[in-house]
Amino acid sequence: MIDDVERMRLLKRLGARLRELRGRAKLTQQALAVAMGREGKGGHFVVGRLERGLVPNPGLVTVAEFLRGCRAGLSDIQSVMDEFTSLPPRREVATRAEVKLAVFTGDEAVDERTVKYDERLALARADAGREPDAPARRVARAVRYSEATRLARAFSERLWHAVHNSGAYVESANKPLLANHGFAVRRLLRDMQHKSEEERRLELDRLLAQMLQNEKVPEKSVRTVHRAAIAACAGAAAEVAEDAALREQGIVPRRVSKRELRKAYLSARLAALKQIQGLVRVELRNAGIKLAQEGPYLSCISAVAGMVDRLGSDPQALALAIEELVRDPLRQRRTCDPAIVRRVAETARLSYAELRKSLPPEPPPD
Repeated sequence: MIDDVERMRLLKRLGARLRELRGRAKLTQQALAVAMGREGKGGHFVVGRLERGLVPNPGLVTVAEFLRGCRAGLSDIQSVMDEFTSLPPRREVATRAEVKLAVFTGDEAVDERTVKYDERLALARADAGREPDAPARRVARAVRYSEATRLARAFSERLWHAVHNSGAYVESANKPLLANHGFAVRRLLRDMQHKSEEERRLELDRLLAQMLQNEKVPEKSVRTVHRAAIAACAGAAAEVAEDAALREQGIVPRRVSKRELRKAYLSARLAALKQIQGLVRVELRNAGIKLAQEGPYLSCISAVAGMVDRLGSDPQALALAIEELVRDPLRQRRTCDPAIVRRVAETARLSYAELRKSLPPEPPPD
């Protein structure tokens, strides 16, 4: 139990503080036991157990006798007691644990946001002097909030992924306005899901015309986000149906977060670059080339991988980029052989182009 952990932590902190006070008074455990009136055999055991935090429920009188024997006061342990009493009540701790368990989705951002939302509402209710909500009601409310947050995040990621795949460029300054328009499309389609197709189309056209009146945002960007939002809503509806089917089978649906996707992609890409380094070393060794410092040459591999990610399979553009890499003045100052740099870069290009096919898909940018 969380309460037991916090209580044991309090006892350990209190015991350590009592030990400090006894040391400040320059008393042995036996001498302090005598000062406390425990002159019998084994009286120092009580002092030792208190200092090690092994007394489950030390009475106020016992602690006061300890302080009195050390010529100390309650103010000397006030900081320890304040730290414990500042913690939430036991019922609140238990309810928070229930909420955290009920809303777990595997997405750290969503879970953390939901827990903070629940705690914020509970604190506001306490500050207003109102009775705390029943645990079951708080859990149900947190689950609804978690589901809404997850769906909103999934829609946002799907929206910008569709915009990115369309090849359209959206300025960062316009992103907030366009994101609001995308969510307005989402709300409209959600509220009109029982309406006819013609009614939904008319409302979507009205919403689009209203957004096009904003001259600060390019029309092309508005239309791109509008189409992407409609497509994202269709994908979200399919996801909700899939989640409902999983829940009927007793399975908790778990969506992989963008952070996990990026971590998997970067890990696989790093493994591919290390594999290419091994291939380059083998090729240079087979060609009888010995390098005094291989670092400047092997650093070309990551640069070439970035070129392939950026330029794709365009041979002319890659050839020009590799020539710029060979003529890099920084490498020339390191007395790198241009022929070896060119050879390493070409090997890295061919190897990475092949290994890139087996990499997981790169997550869309934020």
